[in-house]
Amino acid sequence: MEDKIESRSEIFCALRGLIYTVGIVLLCAVIYLFFCLAADIFIDRISYSAKLKIESLFPFGIKADCLQSSEKLNKILQEISSYDKRIENVYACVIRGDELRAFMNVRGQIFVYEGLFKKLSKQQMTFVLAHEAGHYINRDTLKKIVRNILTLSFAGDSSMSEFLSLSYSRKQEEMADEYASKVLFKMFGNNNAAYEFFEIINAAMPDGDMASEYFSTHPLNTKRINKLKIRFLRYS
Repeated sequence: MEDKIESRSEIFCALRGLIYTVGIVLLCAVIYLFFCLAADIFIDRISYSAKLKIESLFPFGIKADCLQSSEKLNKILQEISSYDKRIENVYACVIRGDELRAFMNVRGQIFVYEGLFKKLSKQQMTFVLAHEAGHYINRDTLKKIVRNILTLSFAGDSSMSEFLSLSYSRKQEEMADEYASKVLFKMFGNNNAAYEFFEIINAAMPDGDMASEYFSTHPLNTKRINKLKIRFLRYS
């Protein structure tokens, strides 16, 4: 009898410990999400001049490393900025490398690998530059840096920080696609170049299965194409 009572007591203590542990994890998750949301709202609401001061704390890309073909990209950016003055400070740079990708730093400098530059038409490159400019307008890089700092503070592990930011990063990519699609409609009356770009990328680097998206910073190319087609119906 005493053994049964002792066994039940041990089970109760174990369950209570489990409930406390789960409760603490959930509480930390709620606090983490609250701080992430608050950080996003704060970054969205700070003035443009304050944003520039924060960005000035980060190192800037070296223009001397840019290839001469960068001039063509900056002419396209000037055309885009005629539709949206918020990207007047954005600068593009072609860098050596065969990779089919582009990225932007926190201070608004777009880096395009030579491999991608040589493969795209002007309209397709306009989509790429407008996509990266969309990240700048949405202050995505700054938000991601703050979120990574918060995640490291809570999780204490860089791999956990990267995993937790994947879903958020995919959302940022979709919003940048949305902005770039609008730019194409304003400049060319359609967003065909967006489809063409993702078809080129998918031919070179085919999508994985649906599950692979959950471990990627970007949505599947086919999924992005389908969403862009929906936007075409919305804008046309």
